[in-house]
Amino acid sequence: MKPNKVTLGLLLTNLFIAFLGIGLIIPVMPRLMEELGITGTTVGYLTAAFATSQLIVSPFAGKAADQFGRKIMIVMGLFIFGFSEFLFGISSEIEWLMISRVLGGISAAFIMPAVTALIIDITSLNTRPKALGYMSAAISTGFIIGPGIGGFLAEFGTRTPFMFAGGLGTFAAILTIILIAEPERERSTETSKQAADRKIGLKRMMAPKYLFAFILIFIASFGLAAFESFFSLFVDHKFQFEPSEIAVVITGGALIGALAQVALFNRFTQLWGEIKLTDTA
Repeated sequence: MKPNKVTLGLLLTNLFIAFLGIGLIIPVMPRLMEELGITGTTVGYLTAAFATSQLIVSPFAGKAADQFGRKIMIVMGLFIFGFSEFLFGISSEIEWLMISRVLGGISAAFIMPAVTALIIDITSLNTRPKALGYMSAAISTGFIIGPGIGGFLAEFGTRTPFMFAGGLGTFAAILTIILIAEPERERSTETSKQAADRKIGLKRMMAPKYLFAFILIFIASFGLAAFESFFSLFVDHKFQFEPSEIAVVITGGALIGALAQVALFNRFTQLWGEIKLTDTA
C-alpha cells in the first residue's frame, strides 16, 4: 500500500507541475496580444485549437494507455506539453501559435486519461473518491500558484512565463521517468470477445446515464476554457488590470476551489455518493 501512496503522491506532484505551467501564462495574455497585434477572435481560435485537438485525440490516447501503459503516455504528454510551451514562447506568427496550441491539446489528451487510469489502478473502491479529489485539488492548486508566479515572471519579459512553463513540463516528464513505475496489470492481446465488448461499450456511451456525464463534462470544460481565455482579456480591457492584479484575482478563486475539494469532496462523496453529489452540483 505504501508504494501506491508514493506513486499517488508523485502523480499529484506531476499534475501540479503541469497545471502550474498552464496557469503561468494566464496573466500575460493581454500583454502578449498587444505585443503580437492579435485580437480576441484569434485568442478564441487558439483556445478552440487546443480543445478540438484534445477532443479528437483523447479517445485514441485512452486506448493507447490501455495498450502501451499509463507511464509512457504521461511521459510523452509532458514532453509534448513542454515543447508546446517553448514553441509558443518563441513564436511571433499566428500559424506557429496555432500549432503550439494543437500540440498543447494533444499533450492534455495524453496526460489526463493516463493519469486518471493510473490512479484507478493503484486505489481501491474505498480510497478512490479521496484520491480523485486530491487529483482535482492538485490541478486547482497548480492554477492557484501558476498565475501568481506568471504575474511575477512577466516583470522579466512577456515570454518568460512560457519558457518557464516549458521547463516545468520537461522537468515533470523526467520526474515521471525516474520515480514512477508502471503498475501491474493484466496485459494481453485483444480477443474477438474483447473487441465485441469494446463495440458494445461505444454504444453504451449513448445511454442516458453516460450521455448526461459527457454533457456535464462538456459544459464544465467549455465554461473553464472560456474563463481562462477571456477573463484576463476582459479585466485588462475594462479595468486596465496589470498581470500581477489578474494573478491575485485568479489565485483567490482557485484557492477557494482547492480548499473545497480537499476538505469536502471525499466527505460528501461518502455521505451522498457520486451520482447524488453530481446532481447537487
